[in-house]
Amino acid sequence: MSHHETRNTTAVLKWCSTCGKNTLHQVSDRRQGTCLNAHASGMSKDQERRNKKQEEIERNPVFKF
Repeated sequence: MSHHETRNTTAVLKWCSTCGKNTLHQVSDRRQGTCLNAHASGMSKDQERRNKKQEEIERNPVFKF
């Protein structure tokens, strides 16, 4: 069951499972809505570079004798 807020409330602080921390969430028509923080979609350039490097290492393993 969702929690209803007063009519004057515009935002509430609650846990965001996407952000993994307490963030402000919008309140519209006395009901809690989405997180106000911008969520990044996809991977950062550093993450893409690291994943590409790891995939290359897995495709071409180096055997030590």
